[in-house]
Amino acid sequence: MAPKQGSGSKEFCKKFLCSASVTACALMLLRTFRMSNPFDGVEFIQTSRSLLQDLQAKGGDGQEEFHPVKFITSPPAAPPAPPAPAAKTVAVEVMASETPGESYNGHFLHRLSAKKPGCKGCCNLGEKVVDCLDVEKCAEKGPENGKYALVLSHWGIPSEGMLQSITSMKAAAMATNADILVMMLQRDASRIPGKVDSMLKKWGVKVHVVPWDVPPGSMYNPRHDWCGHQDLIRLHTVGLEGYDAVAYYDADCEFQGDILPVLKCAARGYFLSTNGGVGEALNIGFIAVRPSPQLLEAALIFARSNNFTIRDGWGNTGWKPCGGYYVGGECGQGFFYSLYYSKSKAARKALEEAGIWDNGAFEPAQIDRCLWNYQTSYQCRPEFDCERVRVHHKPTKERGTDRNECEKLKYRERRKEAARKKKLARAPPTAEELAAATQGVLLRHSGGLCVQSNDADGMLLLSDCDGDPTKNIRLVENINSEDDDAESLGEVYLKMGKKCSHPQGDEDEDTAPAEPRLIFDDCSSRDHHFVFKRLKAEDGSSFLLEHKGSRRCVHPFEGQDRPHEGTELLLHSDCSTARKALTFQTKAMAGSKAAATPEPKMPLTVAAQEPCQYMKGSPQSSRPGKPCLPPAKFWPYKAKTQWRIDLGERILAAVTPKISEKVCDGFYLYGDVTWCNRAFSAGPAALIALSYGIEERDIWSELMSQKGLRTKLYDCFIPPDRSTPISGKAPNGTKRCKGVEKKPCYTTTYESYRICLGAEPKVEEGRRFETLLPHLAEYPPLSVHLKIDTEGSEWSVLEQLMDSPDKGKIRTLDMEVHFGWDNQGNFAHTRKMSKKELLQSHVAIMESLLEEFECTGSTLEVYREGWNPQDCPKSKCNEPPVYLPGGFSVEMFAVSFVNKAMLKPHGASAL
Repeated sequence: MAPKQGSGSKEFCKKFLCSASVTACALMLLRTFRMSNPFDGVEFIQTSRSLLQDLQAKGGDGQEEFHPVKFITSPPAAPPAPPAPAAKTVAVEVMASETPGESYNGHFLHRLSAKKPGCKGCCNLGEKVVDCLDVEKCAEKGPENGKYALVLSHWGIPSEGMLQSITSMKAAAMATNADILVMMLQRDASRIPGKVDSMLKKWGVKVHVVPWDVPPGSMYNPRHDWCGHQDLIRLHTVGLEGYDAVAYYDADCEFQGDILPVLKCAARGYFLSTNGGVGEALNIGFIAVRPSPQLLEAALIFARSNNFTIRDGWGNTGWKPCGGYYVGGECGQGFFYSLYYSKSKAARKALEEAGIWDNGAFEPAQIDRCLWNYQTSYQCRPEFDCERVRVHHKPTKERGTDRNECEKLKYRERRKEAARKKKLARAPPTAEELAAATQGVLLRHSGGLCVQSNDADGMLLLSDCDGDPTKNIRLVENINSEDDDAESLGEVYLKMGKKCSHPQGDEDEDTAPAEPRLIFDDCSSRDHHFVFKRLKAEDGSSFLLEHKGSRRCVHPFEGQDRPHEGTELLLHSDCSTARKALTFQTKAMAGSKAAATPEPKMPLTVAAQEPCQYMKGSPQSSRPGKPCLPPAKFWPYKAKTQWRIDLGERILAAVTPKISEKVCDGFYLYGDVTWCNRAFSAGPAALIALSYGIEERDIWSELMSQKGLRTKLYDCFIPPDRSTPISGKAPNGTKRCKGVEKKPCYTTTYESYRICLGAEPKVEEGRRFETLLPHLAEYPPLSVHLKIDTEGSEWSVLEQLMDSPDKGKIRTLDMEVHFGWDNQGNFAHTRKMSKKELLQSHVAIMESLLEEFECTGSTLEVYREGWNPQDCPKSKCNEPPVYLPGGFSVEMFAVSFVNKAMLKPHGASAL
């Protein structure tokens, strides 16, 4: 029998409110209230308030602070309760809502289950990728009332930035009854500004002075441009005695959920961490551990005994399970993993000397990064729900083009609020819209074919729109959607009769194919996810279809802009709104006026030009010679800007080859390259092939390796699990490769680096950028084959190259160029330039290449063959950044060059 509201529950809370069991008291009162008098919410709140006043009057044991507990209920309309009296501390709110959790100091921490994995292939141990440790299961055997600390560190003059997420950290500390410490050197502690000191006192943060930042006597200790000082000071975390467990977090970590399971698990002796958001073996922004002086002693021994090199890492530990160097490998991220996780000979020696090797003193394990230390959507499952993030680390800014990216709370709530306002502002649906929602409209791919179902197994494929109408797929709007995504055009179903489309195998995400086909089932089934979102494409007249459950987009098999009839549709992770192959449109219902009166196309006025013919055989590759670029038959764009046309003509002039086949001893054509054969036969000898921008596979470096050259590969964006060469899993000088094989293959040895090419050396958003010139320093003239495909950062790099004598070291240059593109690899000032200024600078840089190089070929002609101006009826498309008088865009293409010095002794007259 439940105790009466005014007696038993009050005595229960008198006993337990003076301890850490505030939650137990709250739940007891809530249960009593619901069982005894579910409608008298006012009396209930007054009872809890009088209980608090009673306890405060008695003073407890003089050691505890009392937190007023406010219960949020939804009783029927009744006179409002009087306002609560002011209290010394802010209330802990037990949220009676759909999301389990509590609010501390006004900051809500959820307790959504972490049982369901958030990431895939994201945990490491030794040289292998392993399953992540189940934190909640581990915590079940942790201490009930452990003593914990949350730890920050700072190196340099203290500033407000070191407490940038203190509100959420304080909430996490209150939820776990933990101290908050900030570690720093005495030098820095003695110069804490007054404002920062006040903040530390306000939030109850204790300054913990440590004797060193870099372990004394470290063998590796560069004096300049090294991140070791701010990283390795964190080693003191592992030696903070007096606590059952401590957890270090970077200052930009935002606590969105309860972290008590992490602390309880670490208290059992687990050394917890996660991997990094751009392919690092370990992220130094979070560790949780049962502290021990022996762990710290092992670090001192390891630092004194082991050096670091880019090639072999710390103490010759290497870079496995990663494919090579990663960001922070020379600092804390590489040091911590090499010592505590790698199980290498050097690590074992240090741990043995400290007395903690393989004796149960600690157990290294990694936990799910997407849940417990979120840093980008890399390796997070496509269907991962951002609401489940417990600690959000990166990114610190609003998400960019990655719609799967989880954000800080302020950005997430801002986006939701904008979507809610947009929804409220939308006019009620018209009769026509309601009819369309019931009957649907025909769906067709932008290439012209309709979406239908085949008879055999109900798969979706593209077919002639004049075929059997009963097989046509209709787009049916979900008008009752609660979609709060501001970027969505609405939720829809892909219907055929009473059946709805869904991904094959979606009833079990662990066994579902990575790129599932789309099949059908009854719309009433609860085993499948039927809802799709329409995402606005960049052309403004079409849309992408993103499956809501998996966050993958509908693709035609092989990803062609104009797929052939019978092409199957499947889901793929690429949701690029600029890719025409992914776009769809709705087709007017048969018999409608829109279908009967096609809109006329605007005629094209362009100066006459010489007739031309495409290269014989139409090879789908880069081509030598003057490209054949016939004009469109009508003007495809909304506007016509002369300066864009002028720049387009200058680009064409700069990349039109003037070199003959004779001078080159023939050409080699494949994919994006046109190679001058003489560059591979004449002296002096080439020594290296450098490739920047790798993606899933790098055919360029594979072909270079077959010519007997060592190759170095650089890319900091592509996740290693999606790139065989970056992950180090391609045959590396172990077999003779023949041509372009089905899988990546290297005849000679290659090296891969998690580094991007940029205008200046820096680390931004966890990605490391380096400049080209230091990479060329060790090589003599005409010894380097160079490839650059860096999505817009090539321009600053090329400008620096052409201003340096090192341009004479480049033997061949192959690039994909992107006019008007800009990214984080460029100088910051370029982002302030107008579009016209940026394009003018890019064209001038392209023209400057002709001082040192001869163009050998480009992909312009093959791109023109695949261009279909009729996809832009009645001038509906936006202008590209730069284009030719006939309308053809020259914004992006691949182009090849050879150093003029390689063409001698034939001489310029032979060109």
